Amino acid sequence: MQNHIPSLSKRLKTAKAVVLDLHYFPPLDFFAVCEQIPHIYIERQAHYIKQSYTNRCRIRGVNKILDLSVPVERGSQRKCLPEVAIAYQEAWVAQHLHSIRSAYGNTPFFIYYYDYFERILQQKPKHLFELNLEILTNCLKFVNLDIKINFTEKFYTDYESTDMIDLRTQIHPKKTAIFKYPAYTQIFGNEFAQNLSILDLLFNQGTQAKQYLQDVAKSNAHA
Repeated sequence: MQNHIPSLSKRLKTAKAVVLDLHYFPPLDFFAVCEQIPHIYIERQAHYIKQSYTNRCRIRGVNKILDLSVPVERGSQRKCLPEVAIAYQEAWVAQHLHSIRSAYGNTPFFIYYYDYFERILQQKPKHLFELNLEILTNCLKFVNLDIKINFTEKFYTDYESTDMIDLRTQIHPKKTAIFKYPAYTQIFGNEFAQNLSILDLLFNQGTQAKQYLQDVAKSNAHA
């Protein structure tokens, strides 16, 4: 797969910061970027966009790739991200946890991380932004990335005139992965599925996750 942002690898070498959307169990693209630019800004002034990674993630299920989606309250598209409330009328927390257990219960590092994620989801925070931030904070620790998280204070349509790379909406379920990912062992499927949720990398690779992200940066250095 080719980078859908021209010369991104070169820009990552010189950029001072990057602005990203806050995702639900983000895909590997998010963390591969963070590995290369440890100074990130999370967008919090934009409006919620449905069918994005903001409220969904992709994991490797028994027979297929599964999309886990967090339902939000009606009218969310008219609200800024921190105001988007999670809908708990459906038993989606139990469903997500069941799907994660079914997908990764037999992976080498399942027992090391699952309890943390279960605890976060069962706390049932009111807002999606709060949930995603708690997930991100923990995942950064698990992959041993020393990241300074900042938040946007004003909405800008673009950052072209700055030293900041704008990746808002670029890491998206309907867009090609930014990076190429070398295969690692996944317990289901005959072909390697790349750029899945960080859950897939953590449960399968565990303490080697950081080294894997470093290898991704090196292998894409000349893309």
